[in-house]
Amino acid sequence: MSNSSITPQKLSNCNNFMGKFNDNSLNGYFDSKIWHSAVCDNKIKTIDGAKHCLRNKAIYFIGDSTCRQLHLEIVSYLKIPDKVLGPSPSGASPRRAEDPTNNIVTHYKPHGLPMRSSHRLPIYPPVVETLNKINIMNGKDIIIVFHMGPHFALHHPSVIIHQIFQIRRAMQALKKRVPNIKILVKGAVRHKANTENQPSEWPLYRSDLIMRQFFSDIPYIDTWSMTTVQPQKDVHADSWMIRQFLSLIFSHICPS
Repeated sequence: MSNSSITPQKLSNCNNFMGKFNDNSLNGYFDSKIWHSAVCDNKIKTIDGAKHCLRNKAIYFIGDSTCRQLHLEIVSYLKIPDKVLGPSPSGASPRRAEDPTNNIVTHYKPHGLPMRSSHRLPIYPPVVETLNKINIMNGKDIIIVFHMGPHFALHHPSVIIHQIFQIRRAMQALKKRVPNIKILVKGAVRHKANTENQPSEWPLYRSDLIMRQFFSDIPYIDTWSMTTVQPQKDVHADSWMIRQFLSLIFSHICPS
């Protein structure tokens, strides 16, 4: 067999990848805790590799506490103060942090109901309302990273799909207001914990497949594959894994 016949196919850069994922296999692998995507060339392997392209960006993480982790990891990396917003501050409250030197703003916005928790949480606006309030920001490129998973997983698929249709309409309207906006969908975190909120992995996997199908025209961050290769003990992934999520996100955002 000639060498040319076994040469791996060259992958497209993740920042312009709109291909299809293989739902029947994993879409990458880890080498020394660094993720290598099998569907696109994720050139950014660490957060350090993205710092230059975060300048002049406004990033919105919209979703559950796994999105809040992404926001907090950036805040920690940039060493900037994080402001908890809302009349009744809690772990689920919206947050905002700003780096004026590099003109970077990062937001966390909860997705609103349904919210499953062992304790009472404040009620926050739905995703559609959050999207409707986003407009052009002078001097900043807008990035949205969106996710809805564990809090929706135990509901009937029709409930998830109904939410998705509303969110897609809001996203389409947002793209008309802000033509250069970049929107990404984050996948679910596979984990070992079986709780009242997640009695098995199947509902979460099902909701993740629904998200992939209905947002197939939006870049998808395949955290499900990442946490299948390296299973997590809890829905809140380890810090090193969160940094790898961000590195893959930045590979989709930053120029090649």
